[in-house]
Amino acid sequence: LEKTEKLNGTVGKETATYVPAEVTGFTVNADMSTLKGTVPADGELVLKVYYDRNKYKLTYEGNAPVEVYFGTAAADMPAAATEPTKDGHFFAGWASLPATMPADDVTITANWTVETYNIIFADTNDAGDEIKATATFGGAITAPTGLVKTGHVFAGWSPEVPATANDLGNNGDTITYTAQWTKETYTLTFINLFGNTVADIPVTYGDTITVPSGLTRTGYTFAGWDPALEATIGDLGADKAKVSYAAKWDAKVINVTFDANNGTIDGAATKDVPTTFDQPIVAPKAERDGYTFAGWSTDKNATVGTNNLGNLTTETPDTYYAIWSADGAKYTVEFYEMDLDGVNYTLVGSDNTLEGVVDQPVDTYVPAAKTGFTVNTDKSVLDGTVPATGTLVLKVYYDRESYKLTYKGAGSDHASYDVLYGTPVAQWPVPDTDPERTGYYFDKWNASAETAMPAKDVSITAAWLKESYTIKFDTVGGTPVADITAAYGEGIIVPDDPTKVGNVFAGWSDVIPDVMPDYGDNGDTITITASWTPETYVLKFADTGDTTIADKTVTFGDKIEAITGLTK
Repeated sequence: LEKTEKLNGTVGKETATYVPAEVTGFTVNADMSTLKGTVPADGELVLKVYYDRNKYKLTYEGNAPVEVYFGTAAADMPAAATEPTKDGHFFAGWASLPATMPADDVTITANWTVETYNIIFADTNDAGDEIKATATFGGAITAPTGLVKTGHVFAGWSPEVPATANDLGNNGDTITYTAQWTKETYTLTFINLFGNTVADIPVTYGDTITVPSGLTRTGYTFAGWDPALEATIGDLGADKAKVSYAAKWDAKVINVTFDANNGTIDGAATKDVPTTFDQPIVAPKAERDGYTFAGWSTDKNATVGTNNLGNLTTETPDTYYAIWSADGAKYTVEFYEMDLDGVNYTLVGSDNTLEGVVDQPVDTYVPAAKTGFTVNTDKSVLDGTVPATGTLVLKVYYDRESYKLTYKGAGSDHASYDVLYGTPVAQWPVPDTDPERTGYYFDKWNASAETAMPAKDVSITAAWLKESYTIKFDTVGGTPVADITAAYGEGIIVPDDPTKVGNVFAGWSDVIPDVMPDYGDNGDTITITASWTPETYVLKFADTGDTTIADKTVTFGDKIEAITGLTK
C-alpha cells in the first residue's frame, strides 16, 4: 500500500469511475484494481488502484538486451553475459550503471585501450642476438637493416615483417621475427689420403666435413688428419686453396683377460690387463690356497703353462687361465653324542690326523661302534672334498639307544618306559600310580643295582607290606565282644557267643573267618552285628476257684494283662 485518498459519495448510489493518477515507471493493473462501486449505508466503500512496475531494456555493448524492473538498484542489476571484443583493443571495463533503473531503456558502453605489442628481431648476427622494439595497433613497424653473420647471406624475415601493426594478437603479446640466412658454399680438396688422391669435395659453411670413410688398420684407431680438420666448415673466404691431409693412427689399448681358474688375482676371480697393441703382454700374479702356480695357458684344463706370453698381435685375444698343481691337506672328523634330552648333541672328540688332496674327495669315513649308541647316518657327514682354504670337517653323530625300563608289580608288568642309554637313575621315569596286590599295600620300588641306564633292559620290582584289618562286634545290647585286629592271612580265634537277658543268640550278620581275608585298604574296619531271638514263657494259673484259666504263652518283654473276675 503506497497511499490512501478520501473521497465523498452518496449512500446507495454508484460512484463515478475513479481515474488513477499517472505514476512514473508504473502502469495501472485494470484487472486487479477496483475503480468504482456503490456507497454502503456505513459509508465504508474502498476503491483500490494497483500499479504494476514497468520493465525497461538494459543493453551492454555487444550483448543482447535484458529487461529490468523500474527502480532496480545498480547492485541488483544483471551483469553482462560476455565481454565485447574490438580489433586492436582490449576491453577496459564498462561505463557506470545508473544508481537505479530509470523509466527508459539504458545502454552501457564498453571502455577500450589500444593494444601494444612487443617486437623481437631474432638471430641478427653470429651470437644470435635479438633486437627489441614495441608497436601499437595501427602503427608502423621498422625492421633493422645492415645485418651481418659470418658465412651467411641475409635472406629476409620469418614471418615477413608487415609495414603496419594490424592486430598482431593480444595486448602485451610478443611477436618474434627471425632473420633468415643462406649459407655460403666452398670447395674442399683432399690430397694424398693414405696413399690415395681424392677428387674435389664441395662443402657448405657450417656443415660437418664429410671425409673418406672406411679407413681401418688392425690394432689401431684412426686419429684424424694432418694438418687437423675442424669439425665443421668455417669461413673459408671466396677462394680457398687446396690442402693435403694425411691420415694419423693411434695404437689401440686392448684388455687381455686373465682368469684365476678357481684362484684369485688381486682378490678377484678375473682381471683385465690393459695392453697396447704390438707391445708385450704382462701377466698379473695369481694365488690359490692349497695349490702351486704352474703358469698361464689359453686351455683352462691344461696341466702345464708358461709365463712368456709374447706381444699382443690380435684385437680379440684369448683368455689366459692360471694352471695349478694341487697340494696335500689334512682334514678333521668330529664326534658328537646325543644329549640325554634326545634332541641336542655334544662334541665329545675329534681326529685331525687324516690326510687328503685339495679339491679331491676323501674316502667315506667308517665310524667305530660305540656301546649304547647308533650312528645317525642321515645327520652325519661322512664324506666330502678337501677345500683349498680352511679345512674339511666330517661329522659323526651318535644317537643314544633306548632300552626298556619295566616296573613289575604282583606277578605282572605295572609300567614300561623307553629310557636313553646313560640316563642317570635319578632321571628314570617313575609310575604315576602304585601297583596293587591282594592283602598287601605298596611300600616302594626296590632300588636298581645300576647307576645309569645300561645297554640292556632293566626291571625294578615292588616292595610290599601286609595290610591289617579290624573286626568290630555289635552285640546290639548283649554282652560286649572284644575287637579282633590281625594281618592279612593270619588265623582268627572265633570269640564266645555273647548273651543278652531275655534273648537267645541267633548268630552274626557275617561269618567270622578262620583266616583274616582282604577287607580293603590297610587299617580298614568292618562291623559284624549279632542277631537275637527273644525268649518265650508259658504262664500257668493256679487256685483260680470256680474259674478255669488256660495257660498263656508270652514273649520276653511282652505286656502281661492282669486276670480279673475270679470267683470261688
